[in-house]
Amino acid sequence: MPLCQLELQALGQVHPEIERLGARLIALSPQARGKSSSLGRGCETPFPVLRDPGCKIASLYRIAFTIPRQFRAAYLKLGYPNSTKKKSWLLSIPATYVLDSSGFVVLSCIDADHTARLEPTAIIAALTHLRAANIPDRNNR
Repeated sequence: MPLCQLELQALGQVHPEIERLGARLIALSPQARGKSSSLGRGCETPFPVLRDPGCKIASLYRIAFTIPRQFRAAYLKLGYPNSTKKKSWLLSIPATYVLDSSGFVVLSCIDADHTARLEPTAIIAALTHLRAANIPDRNNR
């Protein structure tokens, strides 16, 4: 099973806790709807998965890179997605961000090693910390 699919399933399992902590979860996939090898068949998520074919959004956030010409055949053999019809060899780098209510990034995980992913428990811990920091101390009212 592809790592992206495993990650989305793991996030789906903790999604109720993420919502309970007052957060919203959104995923971004470089695959077009209906063609996503990263999601696989029957991998429905309880949160939105936005589509970014061509890695336009990922490029804006600087989490995409062009696969060097000498590695393209190897990437194809490994089954990595590409957009050869558009002559684009952009591939997104898996990234996870936790933002506070003002939009400030309080936790991020970006690693060119596609096997290195942020554990859902780390997301829950960050959200728990944010929630505790935002709740006024009842003794000081």
